[in-house]
Amino acid sequence: MDISLGPTVPSSPAFARREIARDAAEGVARGGPPAQAVLSATGKAAGRRPGELSDEEKRQVEQLKKRDREVRAHEQAHLSAAGQYAIGGARYTYATGPDGTQYAVGGEVEIDTSEIRGDPEATARKMEQVRRAALAPLNPSPQDLRVAAEASQTEAKARAEASDKHAGEAHRHEGGSPCPLCAAERYSTSATSASAGPLISVSA
Repeated sequence: MDISLGPTVPSSPAFARREIARDAAEGVARGGPPAQAVLSATGKAAGRRPGELSDEEKRQVEQLKKRDREVRAHEQAHLSAAGQYAIGGARYTYATGPDGTQYAVGGEVEIDTSEIRGDPEATARKMEQVRRAALAPLNPSPQDLRVAAEASQTEAKARAEASDKHAGEAHRHEGGSPCPLCAAERYSTSATSASAGPLISVSA
């Protein structure tokens, strides 16, 4: 099963445009000039050369550059920690800045979180790595935290199964049949696990 890990902020290009528009509106609310007046004061009226950015546009570009760095660092942290369980590379969503450059404003990394059938110890090790990958960024998103919690649940379940398996092997008689006490312990453990209900499924 695959899941996607990503930053906390919306990843649509429209998000960056809405933020830019909101910043301009807040400038007016704070008593600043409307957007048209800003452009007029810093554009032709001020002798601005073609292609030269206004002060407001330069501020927007700096915001987009900062967001781009944060997004790429976030996704790279996921990738580095996920190792062989990462499916492909990071996927980014872009917004075009006033300077015509595309900046990453959102992203995700897809990670394989399926259990390894018949090998609870390997499953436990895999879930441990998935959990580390989910929590690798400095500021894990709510989705990252959810994936980490589910990986911890699966890891604990797998370690319990591995422990039960080893206990059964240690108590086998020389003839190869398990001892009655060990069989009773396994039955009790299975019944308890079944009553707890299934784990929450992780989906893409």
